[in-house]
Amino acid sequence: MPRVIALLLSLAFTLPVHAEGFITRLLNKPVPGGVAVMSLGNGATPPHVRYQDKPALVIREDDQRWIAILGIPLTVKPGQQQVQVDGRPRSFQVQPREYRAQHITAILLFAECF
Repeated sequence: MPRVIALLLSLAFTLPVHAEGFITRLLNKPVPGGVAVMSLGNGATPPHVRYQDKPALVIREDDQRWIAILGIPLTVKPGQQQVQVDGRPRSFQVQPREYRAQHITAILLFAECF
């Protein structure tokens, strides 16, 4: 019985790893200034994807399924974003992200030039 439980637990922990491919696990960070990876299925031909009226990169991941790689501008507000996949709308969620800010202060020096 303990072996069966151990086997079931090991399967449960490995299933999510195989659900996503390497590129998806590496790149998918849907925040302003980040990258969203969207699964598109495993059809014979790549779907045509547009995000913010621009074509998106579509590749086959792990020789199994098509994915779209979407660059998210820094100006995008967190929330729902729309893409067009073969002319049909689909959406994905952009999460909030706080970036560390650096500020430059200017000091003016006046010199007498004579």
